[in-house]
This record gives sequence, C-alpha cells and structure tokens, in this order.
Amino acid sequence: MKGMMMFFTILLLVTAIVIIAAYSPLYQGAAQAGQLSAERYASEISGIINIMQQSPPGTSHSYELPDKECILTLGDRVTMTLSPGEKEAKASVGTIQYAAAVVPARFDCSEHDQIVFERNENIIIVRG
Repeated sequence: MKGMMMFFTILLLVTAIVIIAAYSPLYQGAAQAGQLSAERYASEISGIINIMQQSPPGTSHSYELPDKECILTLGDRVTMTLSPGEKEAKASVGTIQYAAAVVPARFDCSEHDQIVFERNENIIIVRG
C-alpha cells in the first residue's frame, strides 16, 4: 500500500511538471499574439492619418474598430491598448508631423464600432 502511494505521488508530480512545462510556451505565444495585434492596429491607424494629412480638405475615411476590448488614443502618436488591465497588449506608433494636426481623442472599442477621420483645413478630426 505504501508503494502504491509513492507511485501515485511521483506520477502526480511528473504530470504536474509536464503540464506546467507545456502551458508556459502557450501562454507566452498568446501574449505575443496580442502584442502583434495591437501593433498592427496602431500601424494601420497611423497610416490612415498620414494619408489624410496629404489629402485635400473635405476628405473622410471610416475605420472599423476591432471587436475586442480595447482603448484607442490619438494625438501626436497612435496608441492601441488591447484587453486593458492585467494582460494588456499596448503599442504606440508615431505619425508624420505635417500641416494638418490630429485633434486628440480617445475611443473605447466597447462603445464604438467604427471611427471616422475627417480632414478639414488644418486639422484632422476623428469621430466615433
């Protein structure tokens, strides 16, 4: 009976070590995927702003926000934060500083499905 208890204890420890070793890379991969998504969204929006700066007044463009929990902050930089809180992924990308400045804004993806960029004379306004 004592031998069976030792066998099951060792089996339990080995199983726990294997599970922890297998789970760790998966968790890191998920965190890295979130970071890459945040970088992609920030780069896309920065590109839109850069193109809008070269566009004539009256130009507008709509952009669909991700169907995820996120916060988008616009200004001199575009900052996208996915899953704000404990396991957040955050990326910040600059924009070309040109004649048209971006009016600072902040959007919560849970409140807005899309945003609209509007180029006026010397500013780019973003509305949710």
